[in-house]
Amino acid sequence: KLIMTTQVSDQLIYDGKQHSIFSEPLNLCHDECVRRLNYMWNNTACYRGYIADWEVADDRLFLTGVEATVCTKPYEESAPKSRYCSISHSGDCLPETKNLHDIFPNSDGKVSAEWYSGEIRLPLGEMIKYIHCGYETEYENYLLLEFNSGSIVGSRVITHAEWVRQKDERMKVVSVAIKSVEIENEKKRKSERDEYYNRRLERLGLVWRPRDKNK
Repeated sequence: KLIMTTQVSDQLIYDGKQHSIFSEPLNLCHDECVRRLNYMWNNTACYRGYIADWEVADDRLFLTGVEATVCTKPYEESAPKSRYCSISHSGDCLPETKNLHDIFPNSDGKVSAEWYSGEIRLPLGEMIKYIHCGYETEYENYLLLEFNSGSIVGSRVITHAEWVRQKDERMKVVSVAIKSVEIENEKKRKSERDEYYNRRLERLGLVWRPRDKNK
């Protein structure tokens, strides 16, 4: 999904310094207390509906704070999908602010982010170019922190040019994967069509022969 407005960043304390991050680790949390929340946005600079604070301590990632806006309206099957939250309901959203303790009632002030495996990107140095879109604003360098089940397993600093090359390589991999899925889906649809016509023609006492495209 392409976000056409610069987004307010989550904040991360790493090596005693506070950084903005160009990643959203909370989005990958599948804990029931998080999944049941219906985040809503009332500002185009924060489509995700929350801002989170993070800390790396003892080589582990912790969620230390959240300020979220959620819609408390119940789901209505026959209602149109809301423009400002993720469910269908009639009328306007009913917003309510939630903090860390509201979302994780058993937390003691911070939550170990054991759900998170992946990369967190921290912009470093001077801004090269402001881009009014998501986290696309360009910086001289980036610090990439790699996590596995909430534990930091690697870190490296790369230039903006290296980041662009890495992103392009990832997009190529994704494009190949999408193309492969599309080919498999088309094969499945063709097989289902052939089976459907076979059944119909068999009932008529005829034999179905798929057309040979090479002829």
